[in-house]
Amino acid sequence: VSFAMSTHDDARNLLILSDLHLGEDLHPASKTGYLRHVLRLERELEAFLGHYSMFRLDERPWRLIVNGDMVDLLGVCLLPRPGAALADLEAEPEDRIYGLGSRPLAARAKMRRVLERHPGVFRALARFLGAGNELEIVLGNHDVEFHWPIVQETLRESVAAMWAAEQVEQDNVAAVAERVRAAIHFHPWFYFQEGLVWVEHGHQYDENCSFDYVLDPVARQEREQRLDIR
Repeated sequence: VSFAMSTHDDARNLLILSDLHLGEDLHPASKTGYLRHVLRLERELEAFLGHYSMFRLDERPWRLIVNGDMVDLLGVCLLPRPGAALADLEAEPEDRIYGLGSRPLAARAKMRRVLERHPGVFRALARFLGAGNELEIVLGNHDVEFHWPIVQETLRESVAAMWAAEQVEQDNVAAVAERVRAAIHFHPWFYFQEGLVWVEHGHQYDENCSFDYVLDPVARQEREQRLDIR
């Protein structure tokens, strides 16, 4: 974890995390022993978000930057339900064997499964944002499926709904839930704040992890259908 204290009059202080890989255990090959790592990750993330939901430095709210691979959509192996229409997931016959691919509806289904896998973490994130903080997500090579707006909105709407579900007695639940939703921002390459910080995941400098078109990583031969994931 890194943090930076901003000297800008209207700026937030920064918190920086990287490579959380939430959901990377959603794979048939995951070993039982790895679940201990997942439980520890969940506990530490929930404690981290809980602490900074209550603590501020010089009374400034926080801007949490997750520098790539917040979720591991690349590693999620989600098989279509038996009898499910493949067209509803933009899936292909081989997806019943190897798992859903990277097309928008398939990626949304995988994002929903990650949200179900780590409810405590995402509820803690909702409380963090409900306390007036913001989240900046830099895309990495394992969560490049955030390129699709439908996947971004799935995260935004789910986190906002989690916040609202815990605040049913408040009068302005809908208004604050909308602020929670709007506090989540996505960056396809890097996060930059002039005079303070440049944050980049760095996979573009590894030929095994990079994309030919980092701002539009769609496979050229199937435009707007699947991502050019290596």
